[in-house]
Amino acid sequence: LFFLLMVPVFEESRRWMDRIEKRLEAKKYGDGKALLKDLFRVLYKTYAIDPDAFKIVQLFQHTGMVWEMNEETRTALFEMGRYNFVAGRRIVEEAMQQGLLRKMNAHRLVDTIWGAFLGIVRLEDTKSAGRKKNPHLKPTLHFFEELVTGAIVRGE
Repeated sequence: LFFLLMVPVFEESRRWMDRIEKRLEAKKYGDGKALLKDLFRVLYKTYAIDPDAFKIVQLFQHTGMVWEMNEETRTALFEMGRYNFVAGRRIVEEAMQQGLLRKMNAHRLVDTIWGAFLGIVRLEDTKSAGRKKNPHLKPTLHFFEELVTGAIVRGE
């Protein structure tokens, strides 16, 4: 059941990442800010597809329940998630090559952005005390996006 909840999220994220990568390869990004806006949009949309499924994923990962899944299902899940991380790293590396982003360790950057995004969602969810909508989630995520953009976009 958990796996079936996540398949549409991973597949949609993959399509968005593929679109970004194709735009980058075609040199359609005039600056790093536009690229990062698209990358953050993928994160936001991944969450927005099904916030409850997103929370279930976090629960499975943070409690180690993912290791209780059968190996075939767990491997398929990890492969889908890995695709987006690898695509993200390729995108960031290419953006650095094109001079859109400052040069740094792409692997660590992508992991840090994803990890911080997950942490913010989880923190704001906890603070919302069970309410469906937290008025602080979007502004906090946008603040984080601005911080990252200011730190890694060339010329910012």
